[in-house]
Amino acid sequence: MSGKLTSSGPAVALRGKPPVARWDGVSASLPASVGNLQMCRHWQQRTQDHTYLLDRLVTMAKDCLVDSWGWQVEDVAVQNTWQLEDVACEDMQDQHEMARDWYEEKRDQADWEFQERLLALEEWHIEALEWQAILGARAVEPTKEDCWLLHTTLALVICL
Repeated sequence: MSGKLTSSGPAVALRGKPPVARWDGVSASLPASVGNLQMCRHWQQRTQDHTYLLDRLVTMAKDCLVDSWGWQVEDVAVQNTWQLEDVACEDMQDQHEMARDWYEEKRDQADWEFQERLLALEEWHIEALEWQAILGARAVEPTKEDCWLLHTTLALVICL
């Protein structure tokens, strides 16, 4: 039992398949093979775990990318909607300002016409007051005839 690898046993009976190597006569060879097999299974499971984790990582990255594309499309749609609403709002504001300007212009025109009529009425009133003053002065103004009559009446009253 020198520890050489030999090809014998059931492995030779397998035609066309490679022979299985084994240790000759060493009793410790079985646990070492089981340990190697367990280590291989452990590494295989660990590799599968890493492969699964990497696959999950790639899947999550793709999902995040798809989500971000969806959010971007949604954001663009919302921004377009907001832009359309802003344009509509600006149009409404422009129409409101035009209507307000038109009403202010009409109000200013009506105010100007009223002020013009009021000024004409005030001028007519001042003219009427001037005529009233002239007529009142004429009514009170003593004439020469009125003075002679007054003097005569006073003279008669004194004489009596």
